[in-house]
Amino acid sequence: DEPVTLQSVTCEDDRLATSHINKIEIPPRQLYRASIIYLPTKLGTHESSIEISTRSSKTTSRTTIRTVMAGIPNPLKIRSMRNITTPINTKVVAPFLVHNPKTTSYTVKEIFTTEKFLHLSLPEANDVTTGNSRLSTTAKLWEIRPKETKRVIDIVFQ
Repeated sequence: DEPVTLQSVTCEDDRLATSHINKIEIPPRQLYRASIIYLPTKLGTHESSIEISTRSSKTTSRTTIRTVMAGIPNPLKIRSMRNITTPINTKVVAPFLVHNPKTTSYTVKEIFTTEKFLHLSLPEANDVTTGNSRLSTTAKLWEIRPKETKRVIDIVFQ
């Protein structure tokens, strides 16, 4: 028994995203989990494949896994943020909107990213008394009333 180096996890379809970036050594009889995220842009069934490349001192191996996925309606109306072009030396702010289709309020509990190149920031709110723009820090920012679509976070690419 010897360790295996996971060389790459790649997806042929841009609707699939993997969190695996660096080579990693996996000890004998151990598991490694690589997250694959499906980001559908259309309703219905889609087929694709995931390729896993490994290497040991004796062999190099490629395994292809066929996948079948289904895109379903998105009741929160969250839109895809893939393939955003960012000019060099420029900051691009993409608002993250969430829709509440229910008859009761939602409260956003957490928003995070695993990507190091993204920055999450609270959206600016207009101060009703002065008209000045300020950073909103109230709990109301995280509450989404029934049938409301609300900007809950800004994703900053720079």
